[in-house]
Amino acid sequence: MPALQNLIRTAGNQNTPGLKIIHRYAVYSEITTLPAPSATTNFDDMVTVSADIVFATGKQFWKLEGILDKNSLDGQSSEQLDAAGVDNTVKIFLEHNIDNLGFLQTHKNSNLVFLIEDQQGNKRLLGQDGLPARIMSYAIKGGAAQPDEKHIEVTIKSVGMIAPFYTGDIQDTPAA
Repeated sequence: MPALQNLIRTAGNQNTPGLKIIHRYAVYSEITTLPAPSATTNFDDMVTVSADIVFATGKQFWKLEGILDKNSLDGQSSEQLDAAGVDNTVKIFLEHNIDNLGFLQTHKNSNLVFLIEDQQGNKRLLGQDGLPARIMSYAIKGGAAQPDEKHIEVTIKSVGMIAPFYTGDIQDTPAA
């Protein structure tokens, strides 16, 4: 357990809500090493993964582009006394197109890992060793009239610990 420390708000802290539009996903079974937070000397160490995610040969992270000002990441305690976990939920709004529909058809029941990037550039990891992230639900909105939105709303969920910050390298080309 980390040592106790003062928790003081930083004046002028940039804490803009919302997520960037580019996120990353990978198939859980294609990852050979999915690290966890390793040091426990400070509170921030408890929620930071600094080691690299390692992929099997030829595997990698893939990009997933959401719609600006629609995406969100939330965490909710599981409300279990003395065994509290966290339900991390990401909502990503995708363009309504054939590739995104094919992604859903292919991975709606897959074990996945996601890197979600916030407005400050912090990357959060959803999925951990033994507890992959999953697409929990999706809604395909076609719109009825010109002012209606036409998109796909995807809800992703991971359980276990608070979605840690990921500071390791991002393998976005096939692993050697």
